[in-house]
This record gives sequence, C-alpha cells and structure tokens, in this order.
Amino acid sequence: MDAQAWAILYSPGMPAHPSPREMGGWFFDFPSAPGSVHYVIAAGNMTAANSVSASIEVTTTGTPAFEYALEANNTCINPAHVRFLLQEKGDDLSGAGGKQYYRWWSINAAYELAPGSATLTAQISDLSQWLSVFGERADANAAATAGFKQAMNNLGAVGFSFGGGCFYGHGVRVTGGGARFAVTSYAVK
Repeated sequence: MDAQAWAILYSPGMPAHPSPREMGGWFFDFPSAPGSVHYVIAAGNMTAANSVSASIEVTTTGTPAFEYALEANNTCINPAHVRFLLQEKGDDLSGAGGKQYYRWWSINAAYELAPGSATLTAQISDLSQWLSVFGERADANAAATAGFKQAMNNLGAVGFSFGGGCFYGHGVRVTGGGARFAVTSYAVK
C-alpha cells in the first residue's frame, strides 16, 4: 500500500503517484479539464492467487459530475466507474498481434463513482467476470481463456482503471466540484 509503489499512468494533469494517507493507504484528487485519470497500477503477481480485493472511498466537495465522454467515439451511456485491471508484462496498449489478451478488467467488481465507500472483490477463477481489451469475456472461447491464463501467469501489474461509456479505461475527470479517490486496502489472495 506504499503510495510510491503505485503509478498513475496515461493520465494528463495527474501526478506520477498517488499521495499517502495518514491512516494508511493512498489517495488522489480527480482532475478537472483538460486532465483525466485512467490507470493506477502497481507491480503484481497472481500466481496461485484466487482473488483480488480492495476497499475504496470516494469523497466529494460541491456537487461534482464524473465526466467520462472524453473522446468523440465514446458514445455509449454507462456511468463512470472504477474497476480492477490486470495487465500482462510486455503490454504495449495496442491490442494487436495477440495483445488483445494482455489487459483484463473486472466486470461486476466495479464501483460507480459517487460519494461513498465499498469493498470490491473479484474471483480470478470465475472467467465470466473478466473482460479483455476488445470486450471479450475470458470464458468466451478457447483463445480468450488461454489468453487470460497466460496473462495471469505472466502478470506485470495490478490495479485500477477509470472510465465510462464504451470504455473501462479511457479516463474520468470531474466538473462542478471536487472528488478524491482513496484506497484503504488492496490484497491479492
């Protein structure tokens, strides 16, 4: 839970790392335009792991809206969420040449961004609960299942992604107020 072990990536207007909380864990404040937060990850290993869990808190000032439609092609209506992200070593974010199976997002273990707190848990063994780069569930076919298993055996990073609409990780920012995201615990079991 060392804040310096976590990296905030692909997130314009954000610091390189979250800030430590006095009572343990870490936090960051959501940026306003033109900034956005996308991925917050740390090195991780899922070998022999059964689940990933985290306790999170969102606090706000004013009445912020969590904006996720940051790209013209994000035309789907689905509120901004945070969810688990698992990323295989060597991912270049292209999704090309077999790398569509290098990043996996939890489907149901997600929290709609709003004031409150939650404990999220995702079972690694439940392949129906993980979605690949192009929206394919890990249990969709033999290639997806093999890709998920390969990613778990060659994992480079674990963490969170922020998004909404059509995309789980294309970023979120706030308008009309402030919002803080805090993680009080994170465990791979």
